[in-house]
Amino acid sequence: MGHQCLRQITLFSQLLSWMRPSRLLLEPMIQVGYELVTIGAECLKYMTSLSDPSIRAMAGGNKALYDPLLGAVTRALVLEGKIWLAVSNGRIVGVLGGFGPGTFLWATEEQRTLGFDSVYASLSEETKNWWQNIYGPKIKEFMDNALGKTANLDGWMIPLVAVDPPFQCRGIATAMFKEMTSEAIQDKAVMVVGADSDLNVRIYESFGFILKGKTILASSVQGESYPLFALKKIP
Repeated sequence: MGHQCLRQITLFSQLLSWMRPSRLLLEPMIQVGYELVTIGAECLKYMTSLSDPSIRAMAGGNKALYDPLLGAVTRALVLEGKIWLAVSNGRIVGVLGGFGPGTFLWATEEQRTLGFDSVYASLSEETKNWWQNIYGPKIKEFMDNALGKTANLDGWMIPLVAVDPPFQCRGIATAMFKEMTSEAIQDKAVMVVGADSDLNVRIYESFGFILKGKTILASSVQGESYPLFALKKIP
C-alpha cells in the first residue's frame, strides 16, 4: 500500500500516569509497517465477541471468517479512510476508524479487493443471498430513513471503534472521537454510526451521538435476528 495508506494513520501516545490517563498527545505521523493496521481487527475483538450478532450474521455463522472480515474493514479504512490509534508504552490499546465525505465502507472495488472479495467468495450461497437481498437493501432503506439519503456520502461514517478492556473508562475513546469530531467540523459534515446493542447505543450517546432510528434485521443464521440502531452527531 505504501506511504499513501500510511498517511491515513494517526498515532496517540499516553503522556501521564494512570492517575490522569485521559491526557493523550496527537503525535506527528511516523512510518510504520502496513502490518500494523491488522491491529484494528485485533482491537475489534475487544468489542465484538464470537457471539456478536452482526459479525455472526455477515459471516453466516462461520467463525473462520470472523478475523478475515474484520481485517477487511481495517484494510479498507487504511486505503480510503482514516485511522486513529491510541498507544500506551508502545502498545496499541485503542483504535477509531472512519470514512470522510465522499466514500464509505467497501464502496469501491479497490477497498473490496483488500479482503472483502475473498471473504464473500467463501460464504455459503444462502449467506450470499442474505447479503444481496436482505442485508444490503434493508440497511440502505433503514439508514436512508433514519439519517438521510446522503448521510453516508456527506458525513463521517464510523465502522471501527474499540478500546482494550483494561484501558477502558480512561478517556481514550473520548480523545479519539474528539480528533474525529475536529475533522468533521473542518469538513462541515455530520458523523454517523450504526450499533447492534443497547450498550453500544449508550456508549455512542456519551460521545454526543443522538439515536435516530431502530429496526430488527433478520440474520443470515436461520432463526436469528438482531437489532440495528442508527445514530448521528452534528459537531
